[in-house]
Amino acid sequence: MVAARTHLGSLRTLFTQGYAPLVQEIHMSRHAFSGESREVYHDWRGPGVGYQRIEIQFGLSR
Repeated sequence: MVAARTHLGSLRTLFTQGYAPLVQEIHMSRHAFSGESREVYHDWRGPGVGYQRIEIQFGLSR
């Protein structure tokens, strides 16, 4: 099982607007993290560019 969210925006907001809401949703759903995670860069334009499309995925054990 995997929980995923796509972040659209800058790297500056990846953790506050990408990871944080996804982690909160997982905790509220009472699922458990498996310890696996990854980022999939669908539209990478460089570190200083204001728009990126990055998919965040966490493996779930239950």
